[in-house]
Amino acid sequence: MSESRHSDADRLERRARWLLRAYPAAYRADRGEEITGTLLEATPPGRDWPPPWETARLSGPPAGGTCPSSSGSMSGFSTSSEAWR
Repeated sequence: MSESRHSDADRLERRARWLLRAYPAAYRADRGEEITGTLLEATPPGRDWPPPWETARLSGPPAGGTCPSSSGSMSGFSTSSEAWR
């Protein structure tokens, strides 16, 4: 692997980990490696940021309508579609 390609991969991983800071530390400690790996796999070669659709998913509640709390539970958001209107 070339030095440039290696540094691109490092940059991508740093940025993926930065995006995870949207989650509580306990959740990152438990699931951070899995989420980082998924982001890295979803990113096409030559990009230095994860895809926009993956980035957007990290900034809001997961598809189930819940968000991890600092206690590690998955509660706090309504799953009702009315809550998002």
